[in-house]
Amino acid sequence: MKKIDLWMTGIALTGILNLQAQSGCQVDLGTGNAGTLYERITNPEEVRSLTVTGEIDARDFARVRDNMPDLLSFDLKGTDIVAYTGTEGTHYYDPGDPESGRPAEEITDITYEAGTIPEYALGYISEIVFPTSLTGLHTYAFSNSSTLTRLDFSLCNRLTEITYSLFWYQGNLKEVRLPA
Repeated sequence: MKKIDLWMTGIALTGILNLQAQSGCQVDLGTGNAGTLYERITNPEEVRSLTVTGEIDARDFARVRDNMPDLLSFDLKGTDIVAYTGTEGTHYYDPGDPESGRPAEEITDITYEAGTIPEYALGYISEIVFPTSLTGLHTYAFSNSSTLTRLDFSLCNRLTEITYSLFWYQGNLKEVRLPA
């Protein structure tokens, strides 16, 4: 009887520890590994809170946006956003509409600037903490983010560029922290 109780307790404890491990995740990308964030997370679809350090780029934002639907908290304060040129960033390519004759947008390399949150980068996240290195926020960076409630720019002393339509279709923002 005691062996069964201990065994069952062990199973329950293991399940709780696995759930906690998946709900919060920390990843250090270091230098030269931008674009590899998603590949370094075990079971990314189960992560609720993500803290990242090191270099990231537009590919990382795209994979988080497209593949981590349950992510609620994204802490970027230890990151450096580096430039990226290519087709795997956050830009949405218009697939066109054959019925109306609208052609598909040609897929070409896009250049994403260092220090900026790229266009269409962050959807479906509730809380975001931004890095000291942040210098700009691009068009539609938070568009369609109906779950977004808190933005923390308190470390961003170099933020100088905020483009139009940043919060397109966003209505639940409750708190924005700015540098002192």
